[in-house]
Amino acid sequence: MHQEQLFPIIRKKVATQLNDYLKTKELVDLDHYIVPASLNDNQGILGCLQLAIDTKKESSLNLKITT
Repeated sequence: MHQEQLFPIIRKKVATQLNDYLKTKELVDLDHYIVPASLNDNQGILGCLQLAIDTKKESSLNLKITT
């Protein structure tokens, strides 16, 4: 999202909707929890690549050698 001016509004709405229902260390400081994306708009492709790597690692761990 390239609309940085919306983040204060989003944080306020989230705080209102949560209404102190959840108490977590992350939600104490919404300014540092709800932030712009940090991967230069490459979140989707990098997430897919990481999933592929994790899946390959997992499948190689589950291989059974039979003789």
